Amino acid sequence: MTGTKNMRRTLLFVAAVLLCLLLYQLGQWYFRNRREASFYRPLAELAAPYEQVLVLGSTAAAREVLRNPSVKGVDLVLTAKPLFRPEQSRLHCYTEDAFQFLETREKHYDFIIVALAAPKTETENRAFTNLFYRMCANHLREGGAFVVETVSPEHYPLSYRCLETTVASEGLSVQSLMLAGEGGETRGVFLATAKRDGLKLLEGSELKAVRSEEETALPPVGINRIKRPLLLAYLKQEKENE
Repeated sequence: MTGTKNMRRTLLFVAAVLLCLLLYQLGQWYFRNRREASFYRPLAELAAPYEQVLVLGSTAAAREVLRNPSVKGVDLVLTAKPLFRPEQSRLHCYTEDAFQFLETREKHYDFIIVALAAPKTETENRAFTNLFYRMCANHLREGGAFVVETVSPEHYPLSYRCLETTVASEGLSVQSLMLAGEGGETRGVFLATAKRDGLKLLEGSELKAVRSEEETALPPVGINRIKRPLLLAYLKQEKENE
């Protein structure tokens, strides 16, 4: 009898620990998604006038886009299956590398959101090169635009300017912006389109213009290419200086 009671206590203890771990993970997921939503809500607002939207790298961004009733379809591309994803008939999910997805698809979109984590390898760097942004532009319908969410211009100014130079090198009209989310964290944003006059931000938008390169007195930066991954070098340099 004593052995049976001890076994039960052990099992109850293990179950309690597992339940606590599960609740902790769910709590972390909830607050992480809440924080991410604060960043992607202003980007999703830019997609409001459009019907077909492509989201590369973020379930939270796709969720915010789907709040717009005018959006008829969202293609979400992730490198791994998410733990939770919005259950929507308008949403189509793909587990694939973002670079490969654009390279092998012919579908065109009204708006593209690029929300990929900063690259750590040359393979990941491909989705931050001039060729990648060229593919983004080539997958847009006439009058379309794409937005790139990236590192903070305050903490990673060289990396931010490198990406700005890289996007602009494809002959696009680029607006260099910054966004502050919950907790004061900032991220950089590039809004790109083939329109000469660019896109007009919504009145009251949380997206703010970033000062020009001349105003910040930064040294010249180059274009990030597949065979010349300058972004990786800039990121490494700036992380070491933190």
